[in-house]
Amino acid sequence: MKKAMIRHCLLLLIPIFCTAEESTYKLLVQGGQILTMAPGELDPVDGWFAVDAAGKIAEMGAGTVPAGIRAETVVDAEGKIILPGFISAHSHLWSAPFRGIASESTLYEWIAAAHTPFSPFYEEGDFYTFTQYGGLDFLSHGITTNYNWVSNNGYDYDQWMEQFEAQLSLKQRFILGWAIDVTESEAVNRERLSAFIERGEVLKEENSHLLELSLSALGLLRGDSEFPFWEGRMMEDFNLDAQTHYLEAPEIISIQQKQFSILEDSGMLCDKLHFAHFIHTNDQILEKTVAAGTRMVWNPLSNGRLASGLADIPKYQQFGLRIGMGLDGQASADLSDPFENMRMGLYATRMQYRSGAIMTPYQILAMHTLGSAEVLNVGDRVGSLEVGKFADFLVLNPKAPDVGPIFDIYATVVLSLSTRNMESVFVGGEAVVQAGEILSHDFPSIRDSAHERVNRMLGQLEADGKPVPQPTYKNHYQMP
Repeated sequence: MKKAMIRHCLLLLIPIFCTAEESTYKLLVQGGQILTMAPGELDPVDGWFAVDAAGKIAEMGAGTVPAGIRAETVVDAEGKIILPGFISAHSHLWSAPFRGIASESTLYEWIAAAHTPFSPFYEEGDFYTFTQYGGLDFLSHGITTNYNWVSNNGYDYDQWMEQFEAQLSLKQRFILGWAIDVTESEAVNRERLSAFIERGEVLKEENSHLLELSLSALGLLRGDSEFPFWEGRMMEDFNLDAQTHYLEAPEIISIQQKQFSILEDSGMLCDKLHFAHFIHTNDQILEKTVAAGTRMVWNPLSNGRLASGLADIPKYQQFGLRIGMGLDGQASADLSDPFENMRMGLYATRMQYRSGAIMTPYQILAMHTLGSAEVLNVGDRVGSLEVGKFADFLVLNPKAPDVGPIFDIYATVVLSLSTRNMESVFVGGEAVVQAGEILSHDFPSIRDSAHERVNRMLGQLEADGKPVPQPTYKNHYQMP
């Protein structure tokens, strides 16, 4: 009888020992106000969360950390705000070194000045360096996940692959949009895509930063051609999401609205498609887009910079459209700052409607986090701080610099904070930026290489007798 009782007691103790073993984590964050951005969870959580060896949130809760929870690293976030990392659902990372060009131009003038002149002069390694430079710039501004729309002026397959390799080298989650090569046949493109997907599936097992592969759909930009139909078939046959620029430039509103039928006929209009920009729409297009499950990515900074127009987000939301946010190309938004992106969109919308209630700070913060993740179909892994998701988050200090007492924490984050308040950036529970310094890479070296490569291209332009991008000051007031 005594032996049976002893054995019974030992069996009861085994789970206790196992629980203690399982409660030793990679990281523990405690003491801060956590804005989880989880659906329906509006109130900040004064509490803690623990991150496991896979970089995912294993446990979290309100109040003090329970006894028995231990971690290799502990972050004391007392007085700080914890926020999911921002997501740029539409990006062109390689464009980062070309900011400030054609500052008085709209989209097509800007492309002609900022990108076209450089196309003949790209050399091996340029796109790799430029993409690293752009990705690290994103990280330093709190963007932990991005969709990289990789197409460029030259439509060169090797240049796309350089961007992919560069992103694999970064500690930043991403979705890469593979693009068709319009100089090759559909058969060649399908063969390349098949090999790319096969490699990508292996890499996803090895590198958790690669979330998904997608299709950077450029066929529609080439008008009523065969290319959108290639892309529609690839989306279906390879089960790929796709993203396309649509209804961005005001100069071609009527043309692009008529092209909507191409999206329908090609099979692209479906729940695998997300539009970048989608500014100049109409009710019929909106109804069909929502019915198909297609989504959109709003890019306020670049839309303002290029005078493309203001998407009527409140109207889109009434129709039931799912909306995320992006920083677009760093050459078109110039500043990789999600705080500025949110404020630009929020303020412009309020000015348009002359209403302070038409869009709230919480709503636009949700768009740049979980909303963007859901648009990209990766909301099960990123976009909010929940058990089972990756621990990609920011630690914000509202007292450095000080923004005053907090009355509405979402208003403070969106209206008052900036990257100056960003104490650290974590990806998978690992600090990748601390006090503005990038920890994961030698950023000064990458920065210097990017500058040298652009200067080389400028020298080649000049040597060929071609115009070097210069400010025009078309409407600049001249002092007497």
